[in-house]
Amino acid sequence: MTVRYDLENGRVVAALADNDQAHSVAGGVLGFLVLGGIFVNLLAWVPWRPG
Repeated sequence: MTVRYDLENGRVVAALADNDQAHSVAGGVLGFLVLGGIFVNLLAWVPWRPG
């Protein structure tokens, strides 16, 4: 994560964090959980036919 500081007259007026990496990781984890939930839901509803 990088932080960008905006300076005016030697004073910090804004500190902006670049959270792109954190958002991509969170999005990947969330997508994995959603797809896993759909898969488990399908397994739960498919009728099993032995042999």
